[in-house]
Amino acid sequence: MSRQIEILIHQAQTNFSNGDMSAAMLLLQQAKSLAQNDTNLTAVIYLEMAKVCAELNHEEATIEFFKKAIAADISISNQALKWIKELKKKNNKKLAIQLQKLLPDFKEKDIAPEFISNDRDLTLKPTSGIPNQLSRFASFIGFKMRFVLKSLVIICIFIIILTSTWMSVRIISKGAKDVPLDIDRIQNNVGQVFIIAKIFDSVNSIKVTIPISAGSSFAVSKDGYFITNKHVTELMNQAKKDENVIDANIVICFGDKPSDRFDARIVHECPYTDAALIKINRHSKDPFVKICKDARPGSKVIACGFPGTARELIAALDSKTILNAYGDKLQKLREEGNADFFEIIPSASFIVTVTSGIISAVRTMDDIQYVQTDATINPGNSGGPLITPDYEVVAVNTFKHSQSESTNMSIRASQLEKEFSPWVKME
Repeated sequence: MSRQIEILIHQAQTNFSNGDMSAAMLLLQQAKSLAQNDTNLTAVIYLEMAKVCAELNHEEATIEFFKKAIAADISISNQALKWIKELKKKNNKKLAIQLQKLLPDFKEKDIAPEFISNDRDLTLKPTSGIPNQLSRFASFIGFKMRFVLKSLVIICIFIIILTSTWMSVRIISKGAKDVPLDIDRIQNNVGQVFIIAKIFDSVNSIKVTIPISAGSSFAVSKDGYFITNKHVTELMNQAKKDENVIDANIVICFGDKPSDRFDARIVHECPYTDAALIKINRHSKDPFVKICKDARPGSKVIACGFPGTARELIAALDSKTILNAYGDKLQKLREEGNADFFEIIPSASFIVTVTSGIISAVRTMDDIQYVQTDATINPGNSGGPLITPDYEVVAVNTFKHSQSESTNMSIRASQLEKEFSPWVKME
């Protein structure tokens, strides 16, 4: 459980750094609901909440969360003092002084000269010896009483949100722990999409057939309908534009045997987002027909697909690059009497890959809702499903953030339900 809390805190810090304060506070609230009796993590969470409030210029809330952090675990004082020094550098000296006075071992001499304000109410009178110790003790007791009274107000505000979030995370965590993932079901319903290009090799004056791994897809009906990305299906038309490409078509593979390959046709390409529906002549057992309507930050998700796509081929997708990459291998196969052009693809490339993570946020860009997750998504995952441990489809894996290894975006599946409803029924 502590690992999950640490992940939430880390993601909140990332959102904080990116300026997304509302997302950071939501993740911290979820982390707090899970921390329960872990005083050290609770103190860290409250301190992070104080930082968010300070950034939003909510001074009273900043002070309240700071008090809670100190009350939860006094050892947080060193981290708190470091942050106070950062506030000083940001020219927020008044708030820094107020916060430093809340530290139990505060002494006026601890504040640098430029920290001291001319305001009369922000100045401490020096004491020494036993009276000083008694004063500290009395001040600490008074602080505790004020903390308890003021905390009740904040607890009443957040108790409903925290309780519902805690229950949801408990249910998700319990389901993920108790039920092992059915890899066979995933392998049977997540297919690798290939563009089969027939190229004229002008150097050797022969026709060459080469499979190019373009992405992933997943079954949404028992009678062969699959969802993928539109940019995956568009690769077929892109390949056909090459003057040396005689023809190109789409094939979905579920293994390395010829019987695992199925010709596909494009049924529908979504006009407003990067999604497409394709059809093969194959029966799918237990397809992913249920959509997760309650995607929320902190929920566990699993990205499925085939991340081994040859990036340089997809980036260029011209006959010269393709022949340079695979021409020698095909020539060797012909010399050995092997006519199966799929032999150039390693067998391991046909095994579906699953990576787990959590939903970091649900964002809207250009009127399209995307699910942001830290589950690893690479180019070959495009078009594959992002699912819950109960095999509900959360989203369609789409793209990876160019400047972040842990930020991946997927089109929310609930938006595609109506678009594809003339052909498939998703609940």
